[in-house]
Amino acid sequence: MSGHQESTPYRLFADRAVGSPDEMAVEARDGAASYAELAALAEGLAGRLGETRVLGVAARGGLAASVALLASLRAGTTAVLLAPPAPGRDTPLVPDTPVDLVLTDPGDEVPGVWPGTARLSALADAPGGAVTARRDVRVGPALLVPAGPGEPWVPVGHDALTSGVARRCEEGAREPTAPAHPWREPTLRDAVVAMLAAWARGGTVVVGGPATRDAGPPEPLDPDTARRALTGLFRQVLADPAVGPDDDFFERGGHSLLALDLAFRVYEEYGLELSANDVFEHPTARRLADRMASGLLSAGAEYDALVDEIASLSDDEVRRFLHES
Repeated sequence: MSGHQESTPYRLFADRAVGSPDEMAVEARDGAASYAELAALAEGLAGRLGETRVLGVAARGGLAASVALLASLRAGTTAVLLAPPAPGRDTPLVPDTPVDLVLTDPGDEVPGVWPGTARLSALADAPGGAVTARRDVRVGPALLVPAGPGEPWVPVGHDALTSGVARRCEEGAREPTAPAHPWREPTLRDAVVAMLAAWARGGTVVVGGPATRDAGPPEPLDPDTARRALTGLFRQVLADPAVGPDDDFFERGGHSLLALDLAFRVYEEYGLELSANDVFEHPTARRLADRMASGLLSAGAEYDALVDEIASLSDDEVRRFLHES
């Protein structure tokens, strides 16, 4: 493989996955993944793209979209990205470009988006795979993206994408690697460059904010999505990127106040009422995810009582509690 190929955004990401496998690569409302986990998902999905040349990316979840983007780069396909919905509309804007395959979020058919085209779930249909040195194959531009709000879709070549990522890395070379928030970028092209540059530098891509909740009940999470999401939240709360889905929350430094912090984050992100008692009884991300997915979380009374109890503590009492924990 030539030096040029080795410097492609995917190869830079793959190098990070090999060198820093346990570091957090992406945190999003639909889950979180370390570099090793994200690489495995991308490799597995890339292996299922077959002869696909033009790939429609309709996945809207941050983790699913990350897997779709990396898998497309890995397989050398052209990824066609949707534009955000126009004001007053729920359906994303879709270009006239025909695609061979559409990648979606798990369980999301995305009606009205490339109807009649074969679909794959970017996560559920992505078996894990190892990062390999397979030669990158390029059959067209890397991306088709809208040039801006209300503007036509334009191609972004592999070389142009690589140059953009290199420039972004150079611009941030003298600064600490901070979490990247790609959807704050002015265009989708800039967002993709920001994501790839963050991964090239070993940073974390953070996609999406708190889930928007209406008066209806929260949507249930499937066990795999819940496990990925909770593993990411465990890592955030414990400030430990090496925490895995089977690690005990309390053995990795957790305590009652951190359990409450975890419960707050679960509610903020997913609208699910998790109690500290749930964390004590099911202290690993995997076990807690199964509990969440089955809808068997504790009633909110114990949660509210703990909130009231902690709210009544003085600052000195909180500091003493943390010291003793």
